[in-house]
Amino acid sequence: MNTVIRKKKKIIILCIILLAAILIGVLSVWTIISRPVLQGIPHSSRVNKDVIEDYKDIAVGKGLELAAQNDVLKLYFDNETGGIAIEDNASGEMFYSSPQNAMEDTKASDTTKMQLSSPLLLTYYNLNSKTTTVFDSYTNAVLLNQISWAKMADGIRVQMVLGREESARLLPEQISSASFDELAAKVEETSGSTAAKRMKAFYLFYSAKEANEEQLEKYPALAATDIYTLKTSVTDRDKKTLEEYYKKAGYTYDEMQAEYEALGHRSKSESFPCFHLSVDYILSEDTLDVSLNIEDVEYDRSQFYLTYISLLPYFGAGQTGEEGYVFLPDGSGTLIGFNNENNKTTFLTRGKTYGYDAAETNVDRGSIKNEFRYPVFGIKTGNKAIFGIITEGDAVSGINCELGNISHSYNASYADFMIRYSDKFMAERAFEQEPWVVYDKNGYNGRINMKYYFLTGKDANYVGMAKAYRSYLINEKIITAVNTKKDLPFILETIGTVRKPVKKLGIPVVDNVSVTSFDDAMTMMQYFTDHDVTNMKLRYLAWYNGGYYHTAASKMKVEKVIGSKNGLLDLAREADQLGAEVYPDVNFLVHDDKSLFDNYSASRDGVRTLFQKNAYYPLFLTPLLKMSGWYYCVNPQAILSYFSSFTEDYDKLGLDNISLGSTGNVLNSNYNKNNYVNREESKNIIIEMLRQADEKYNGIMVDGGNAYTFGYADYILNLPTTDSSYLISDQSVPFIQIALHGYVQYTGNALNLSSNLDKDLLTCIEYGTVPYFLLCYESSTLKESGVYDSFYSVNYDVWKEQAVSLYHKINEALSSVQNIPIQDHVKLAEDVYLTTYENGTGIYVNYSDENVEEDGITIAPMSYAIQQIGGR
Repeated sequence: MNTVIRKKKKIIILCIILLAAILIGVLSVWTIISRPVLQGIPHSSRVNKDVIEDYKDIAVGKGLELAAQNDVLKLYFDNETGGIAIEDNASGEMFYSSPQNAMEDTKASDTTKMQLSSPLLLTYYNLNSKTTTVFDSYTNAVLLNQISWAKMADGIRVQMVLGREESARLLPEQISSASFDELAAKVEETSGSTAAKRMKAFYLFYSAKEANEEQLEKYPALAATDIYTLKTSVTDRDKKTLEEYYKKAGYTYDEMQAEYEALGHRSKSESFPCFHLSVDYILSEDTLDVSLNIEDVEYDRSQFYLTYISLLPYFGAGQTGEEGYVFLPDGSGTLIGFNNENNKTTFLTRGKTYGYDAAETNVDRGSIKNEFRYPVFGIKTGNKAIFGIITEGDAVSGINCELGNISHSYNASYADFMIRYSDKFMAERAFEQEPWVVYDKNGYNGRINMKYYFLTGKDANYVGMAKAYRSYLINEKIITAVNTKKDLPFILETIGTVRKPVKKLGIPVVDNVSVTSFDDAMTMMQYFTDHDVTNMKLRYLAWYNGGYYHTAASKMKVEKVIGSKNGLLDLAREADQLGAEVYPDVNFLVHDDKSLFDNYSASRDGVRTLFQKNAYYPLFLTPLLKMSGWYYCVNPQAILSYFSSFTEDYDKLGLDNISLGSTGNVLNSNYNKNNYVNREESKNIIIEMLRQADEKYNGIMVDGGNAYTFGYADYILNLPTTDSSYLISDQSVPFIQIALHGYVQYTGNALNLSSNLDKDLLTCIEYGTVPYFLLCYESSTLKESGVYDSFYSVNYDVWKEQAVSLYHKINEALSSVQNIPIQDHVKLAEDVYLTTYENGTGIYVNYSDENVEEDGITIAPMSYAIQQIGGR
């Protein structure tokens, strides 16, 4: 009886297998070797709509091939690396996307040599193996002959496939006994008997005659034939070895798929990481635009996360031993020389463009430092330099510097782009200390674009880079020439109200008290006006919704203790009579306190981390950079509604100006699963708020100076005047001041908070900086308020006479050039600098303690001198 049942079961199973094979032959919708679900096809019409010629495969050995040109530049495709080269027509200088002798670098490992030769680096996370891997385009595309290129108008499009195009290994997991013996014979013939023995050792044999019910259920093909199955214990290394045997034996994917179809086997192996992408290189007059659309990158999103991309990481890389330096946008700008061997203990330095993001907790800020507030980078080698501007995707970018003589011999400066953020969490009392890693499920899917300038001769330096940046900002209509008055602006900042312990009816309470009332502010402004300080701009902090520790700016309530609405109206009116302007500061991005009536809901309007925890922004007390607490963050999606609601009341006062300080130094993502906003989207929301403010008000002030505020800010306060003073840095330079002078007016830190006033006064004159003071009428109140550490030297009575004196000194030096662009900046000697303006005015600054002779004049110690120098 059991024998009959068993025979019937075999017949039924065999029929099912035959029926499945027929269906597979008729319906091509079932693929046994599952391929990744891609978002299109690499050669789709969307990707190729701008291509004007057919694609050509890379031709290794052919070298450079002219691809496009204009009157200024030639663009070549590099058949050796899949990268590009640029030739400057006027000078004949060549700029290569990879070092020409990278493969001969004795300091570099084989892996590093491949990366040096790669125009693209891609980092991905494998969801199955929980590992992170870097693909370089040389190893994973060029050597696999998976690069092609086609001409476009004014440029080329390079398509590449990084990784194996096959969706699974050429490694049969299940194979019939007859096919296995045939394959083993071919392996023995092509790779030897030892290889055939190794092959057999990695498989288990199952006999159809001896199969039990459990085996028949697991392997239905056993009902009809003997089979071999791959052992589950085979390592990745041995799988690669077997695959090499099979390829050498001529075994194919078609044969393996046919075997699977005959046996009714569905592969459970994971797909290989494989990324299809296209990079555009377009000439535009004297620049090269390099772009990639993240949305068009095709890969198996169910098994892999694309996390980082770097384009042209070694473009113009300079070899240690050559004369040159890397430029980074650290603070005002910093230079890192190729040959400063004493300080080169760090291989890679990276700064996050626009600085800290409160939603990203997996960030080691290290020591407090100046942020990278503008999305640029550069490298100078000999008599040529490359300068790059990130024009799209800047908010998700970072700027890198690699130093030679450590892992390889080259120095490089480049951008990378964080496509998908990850965070780590270590559970309390966890038995295992491996952190729990979570990835952003949305990521950035926009474009990334970089514009490169190629500088030669006397322009190949940080000044040439700054002037190139200025040209870009002007050409894109981001900045325009400033309209100035006879005298420099005098920026006066003050604090309205703070909380401190007081007694009411004999009961100790904490309440708002006045530090500088509106009447007090008018008294200060009148004093400075009486002492010939003109063109005054008053920025008023801590005047609304609780003062210094204010609630969310979702509505406006002027603090009664400093004068209420009428006091603010009187201040603005009287300031106007003095020829001064008032800029009340409003913070829409973060706030210090919350109440039941401020319309702020942490669950709805707050910012969340990847772990859905509330994010907080650190409150640093300037200038000591001591952290004293945390701000509540506002969800970027709520910012525009807050702005609209607040300014509805604000505009009723008829004020002409506003300070939006935090828009220049705060930029947060939001990983709230219900209100997701990536950093680029957040930046665009802030830009829209600034645009609306620009339509409403005559003047706007911001703090810090993130680059996206340049087109809207009339005044940037606290623009950095130095770098972070890292050991690897050789010189701090006024890069951003050179780029902006004559187009946006800016200050350094408040002079009365300086730790070295004499030096900072000279820096103002060297950098073309507007004088700025933070003064309070009742500064003693601050001592009991908890914020005194930040404002330890702000007493108006103590500083008023010196502020007048300092203003007149700076005004005397700079008033005649305040609307003139900077033409040049040079270090003449140790502690001696010359800033030259386009009208020929030269300002010499001597920080040393000795007289200095330059160009026929004497500059006294810790002083400056001015003369017309023409074309020095």
